[in-house]
Amino acid sequence: AAAREMYEKRLEIAKKTGDLQGEGKSYCNLGCVYFTLGEMDKAKEMHEQHLAISKKTGDAAGEGKACGNLATVLYALGDVDKAREMRNTYQTLAKGAGKPAQPA
Repeated sequence: AAAREMYEKRLEIAKKTGDLQGEGKSYCNLGCVYFTLGEMDKAKEMHEQHLAISKKTGDAAGEGKACGNLATVLYALGDVDKAREMRNTYQTLAKGAGKPAQPA
């Protein structure tokens, strides 16, 4: 609960100051917290927000991380086809960045 509160506060500050990167990172962290708490729908929502911001800001590393995290959440939700699609997108982005293709 403490981690969630901290990331929610960070998200609020990032939104108020127009810090899109901070906003994206906060969504990423919140998605991981919700995943750990077993709140998969909320985790999915947070990682989708992170993905949208990463695309908007041209943050390929953030986009890859969001895709990897979404793949994990979607798999847990039983949406194997969409999880595979996200995983493939992650791998493509990772290869383009010269990084080994491993989960985010």
